[in-house]
Amino acid sequence: HSGGVQHEKPSNPTVNPVNGVKPITGIADPGDIVTVTMPDGTTASAIADAEGKFSIPNPGLKDKDQITVVATSPEGVDSDPVTVIVDALAPAAPTVEPVNATSPIVGHAEPHSTVTLTLPSGKTITAQVDANGNFEIANPGLKDGDKISLTATDAADNVSAKTDVVVDGLAPTLTITDDVSGIVGADGSVVFTFTFSEAVKGFDASKIKIEGGVAGDFVAVSASVYTLAVKPNLTENGEVKVHVAAGAAHDAAGNPSAAADASQSVDPVAPPAGSLHDIVL
Repeated sequence: HSGGVQHEKPSNPTVNPVNGVKPITGIADPGDIVTVTMPDGTTASAIADAEGKFSIPNPGLKDKDQITVVATSPEGVDSDPVTVIVDALAPAAPTVEPVNATSPIVGHAEPHSTVTLTLPSGKTITAQVDANGNFEIANPGLKDGDKISLTATDAADNVSAKTDVVVDGLAPTLTITDDVSGIVGADGSVVFTFTFSEAVKGFDASKIKIEGGVAGDFVAVSASVYTLAVKPNLTENGEVKVHVAAGAAHDAAGNPSAAADASQSVDPVAPPAGSLHDIVL
């Protein structure tokens, strides 16, 4: 036994994720000398402050570089070495679903990254991305035509390229027309055409209320134009009416469509015998 003083080994340093640009930072025992050994064998050191924080300039590390960090106590005792792999790759730019003026802003980005939304005013809002790469940000009351941008920042502080989005805050309008210019007779039918101001989702025959007739063929001509044939079932003069409620369809940004109505006059009573209709010249 030598009788010498046994100095306690310092705590291993905790190193924050390291990228290729920003200082190498972390926590060690206050007063320890923290030394980073770079991939080329050179070293850089700093003293942990009263709170244990240290910061060492980044020499321009590259993705997948390996560095080693050791804390040395004032008594000259080294901690165990801590190995860190550099992450210098920026995440992919976030993908964002179409944005309206009321619904949450949702999309996908690198799992566990932080998404930053920059509003037209310059104000920013952040949200954490879950393990599946999904994020959601409450809509702050955007307006149609507003321009917003989003970036993703990973744990190593690498920032993605930005994704620019223009807000669609306008609801689709609906116009209903038909193919009969006069009056529908007893054996006639009428084809109503439903034309939205833009492509919509979720519209089908079940969204059309009919009075005075029976629904026939429903056709999706395109994402914005639909037709429905209606056979009148009236026993006296009247109208076939069609009604589409508000919200029967929605556009890509989730804006609900406006309501619309249309009608067509019907005369189901045949002219009496001997009328002008039956005169043979």
